[in-house]
Amino acid sequence: MSDSDGSARESLRCVAVEDQTMFLQLLSGMLRTIPGVELVATATTVAAGQAACDTEAVDLLILDLALPDGNG
Repeated sequence: MSDSDGSARESLRCVAVEDQTMFLQLLSGMLRTIPGVELVATATTVAAGQAACDTEAVDLLILDLALPDGNG
């Protein structure tokens, strides 16, 4: 993996967006155990997920399709 400037990165940077708190906690816990995956943010709404993606360099987005403020 490499950044846009060509430098190597060690892990996939991931954001998880899910409105069900218990599932988000389980998913986050699982993602934290996977080598090569760095969970950089979680969100419970489309707006919060977009904000996280705007502020983080994200390689992987795990997105719920039915969220309270829109669909994924």
